[in-house]
Formats: sequence, structure tokens, C-alpha cells
Amino acid sequence: CALVFAYNGTGKTRLSYDFAHYGRGENAPQHTLYYNAYTEDLFTWDNDLENNTNHHLLINQNSALIQGLAGSNFSEPLGKYLQVFTDIDFKFHYDEQNADIPDYVVFSKKIKKKERVQGEWKDVETEIENIKISRGEERLFVWCFFRCILDQVVGETEAYKNIEYIYIDDPMSSLDDNNVIAFAEQLYSVIRTQFKKELEAYKAGRQDFRRIKFVVSSHHALFFHTMLHGLSADRKLGKYYLSRDKETNRLTLKSMSDNTPFYYNVAMMSEIQRAIKNGKLYTYHFTVLRSVMEK
Repeated sequence: CALVFAYNGTGKTRLSYDFAHYGRGENAPQHTLYYNAYTEDLFTWDNDLENNTNHHLLINQNSALIQGLAGSNFSEPLGKYLQVFTDIDFKFHYDEQNADIPDYVVFSKKIKKKERVQGEWKDVETEIENIKISRGEERLFVWCFFRCILDQVVGETEAYKNIEYIYIDDPMSSLDDNNVIAFAEQLYSVIRTQFKKELEAYKAGRQDFRRIKFVVSSHHALFFHTMLHGLSADRKLGKYYLSRDKETNRLTLKSMSDNTPFYYNVAMMSEIQRAIKNGKLYTYHFTVLRSVMEK
């Protein structure tokens, strides 16, 4: 597993896209399962602009990523994963032409409100349907959907048999700190489960066991350190800082040693010093400066 820290605008999403397509010949099977901004684009809102009552999230049924779930019952595990983060409920809708994969999902939420019942005020539970969820809740739902796909990959199902790498790119936007920690715990538990599975197969002398490598990149310090803590016992863990030279547009991965856990803050300071020395400022330098001052 490789953990990569990089501030926004460095090129993490572009790197994940290039990684997923590297070395793939024409009509070659996909070797990387990746979660990034492109994955989130497979889910789009129909906001019912005419009536503003029937909001639902459309699912791209043509995506090979999603088609691998065809025929599997993943609503229950998805609901279990989602309950860790939020109390919203969901329901998939299936069309007649493609009954194996849902074409959209609707959300609902149970709330309690005071109502007068037989002369007394009581808390009555009411369900609000077809709600538009927040951007953070949407990201968490998409992640839990992807988590179900991860289960299929780790479970060695036929649809994802060619996957060699899993690339998780910067999933932290719009999440509060509690959800960031819960998200990281879910992710590193999947990674450690896979590592344990591979180790047991190796000790048993099996030569045919399947190895899956993980890359996780983020700009979020809390997420990065929670992942680091959760995976620190594994000897195969790589820690890197991703930087980009604005002059040459070249990306560089710098290894973090064990005795410099806050190396990226030092690197940010170096970026600012270099900008001062060269007299060349870019927009991202102000983002870097803000991040350093907050810390």
C-alpha cells in the first residue's frame, strides 16, 4: 500500500487517471479499480426542476465499474456501511430493460415531530421521502456504493478478476472530521483484511493467491494520519509527498521517513520560500500559505 499526501491542485486526480490507464493495450482488461472525481461523475442528480418534489440520483448503468455488480444483492451491506456515517435511508429503482442494475436511487429520512395525540403532545416519527441530500452525504453514499464493489474485488468475483490495483484518490471533500476518521477506518480495514488474506495464503504455500496493491492519495492531514496509524504495523507501507514543479510541470514523489511525520508541512514551507526567491506566485501558493497558517 502507498499513501500519498499532496495539496489541492498538485495533480492527484490526473495522476490516478494516468495510473489506471498506464500500460493498457487496446481492448486490454482494466487492471486498476479507482475511486476519484471520475467515479463520482457516474452519479448525477435529477432534481425535478419542474415540480421540485421528486429528487433522485441517477446511476450510470453503462459503466463497466458498476456493471460488475449486476445480479448481486448489495443493498443490505451498502445500508450497513452507510449507517456508520448518516441516518438517511435509500431505495433503488430498477427499470424493466435492465433489472440487474439499478437506474437510480431515492433518499428518505425519518424525523420526529411533536403532534397532539388524544390531548397529549407526543413525538411522532414521520418519514420524508424523495429528499435532496447534502454534498457530503452524497459523497458518503457513493463511497459506500464503491465499498460494495471493493467487497466483490476482495471476494474474488469473476467480474473483477483482472483487478491488480485499487486507487483511492482524495475522497475527503465536504466531510466533517468525525466522518473523515470513520471513512479512514473503513478503508484501512478493507486493506488490512486483504493483506491478512494474502499472508495466510503465502504461509499455506499457495502459489496461485491473488495480490492486490493499494494507492491512497489525499490533501487531508487528518485522513492521511488516520490511514497512517491504521496501517503503520504493515511493513509494506509506503509514505510519499507529491509535489509539482510549475516551471516544468513535472510531478515528483518524495518518500517520507519514519521520523518526519509532518514532512509535508515542511515541504509546503519550502514551496513558499521557493516562490519568494523566484518572484513567481501562483494561486495555489495562497492555498498553501493558508494551510500552513491554520496548522
